[in-house]
Amino acid sequence: LYQENRPYRQTATDLLRGLMILSFPMVVGGTLLSHEIIQFLMPDLDAGGGRVFQILLWSLPFIYANFLLGTILVATDRQKLNLVGSVCGLVCNGLANIPAIYYWGAYGASVVTIASQGLYTLILLYFCRQFLTTKGLFRYVSILASCAVMAGAIAWAALPWFLEIMLGAGVYGIALILLQGISLDDLNHLRGILRKK
Repeated sequence: LYQENRPYRQTATDLLRGLMILSFPMVVGGTLLSHEIIQFLMPDLDAGGGRVFQILLWSLPFIYANFLLGTILVATDRQKLNLVGSVCGLVCNGLANIPAIYYWGAYGASVVTIASQGLYTLILLYFCRQFLTTKGLFRYVSILASCAVMAGAIAWAALPWFLEIMLGAGVYGIALILLQGISLDDLNHLRGILRKK
C-alpha cells in the first residue's frame, strides 16, 4: 500500500489491533489452562514446565506486534530502524539472561524473554508512530474487557481443557462483538484490502 501511494495508516492500525485481538485471549486463556494443557501433552514434565509456559505466553502480544511493526518498517524502506530495534532487544536479552538464569533458572529466562520482546515492541512503535493512527484506541479496552469475560467463563466452567478452549473462544467472540472490540467497519475495511490485487 505504501509503495503504491495508497492509504495505509488505518489498515496498519487495524492489522495491529487484529493481532492483539488474537493474542490477548491466548495469553489470558493460556494462563488459566496452561498447567492442564502441559500435563496432558507432557505428563512426565515437572509442574515447573507449566509455569514456564504460563510466563512465556505473556510474550505473545509483543511477538505478534513485532511481526507487523517490523514488516511496516521494511515496507516503508526503513529496514535499518528495524535492525536497530532488534539489536537493542537482542542485547537486552543477552545481558539480562545471565543473571536471570543464574538466580532464577528457566523462570528468569522466561521473564527476560518478555522484557526483551517488550523493549523491541516499544522501539518499533516509536519508529512506526507516523504509520499508525490513534483512531480506535478505546477498542483495546473492549478487547481486554472481552478477555475478562472469557476468563470468568473459563473459571466458572468445570470442563476438560479442550472444551474450555472452545467455550472461551465462543464467549470471547460474542463479548468482543457486544463490547465493540471489533466493528463491522473494521471487518469490511480489511476484507476490501484483501480482495484487491
